[in-house]
Amino acid sequence: MYKVTEEKTTIDNKEHTTYGIWYNDEFHVNDISVNREYVENLLQLCIAEQLSPIHLYDVVTDFIGS
Repeated sequence: MYKVTEEKTTIDNKEHTTYGIWYNDEFHVNDISVNREYVENLLQLCIAEQLSPIHLYDVVTDFIGS
């Protein structure tokens, strides 16, 4: 099952919370965005399209690039 991850990251000497997507301990992409809503929208798209987790990294990079 997909879920949003959260971790603290330092950017330009300031601490920020960044969000990623995780799938069953096998697949994850960290630091997608500091905007939780943006990552949640991507997560919902992955769920709605029944994305195979093997394609998660490619989908994230395409989503960020659009």
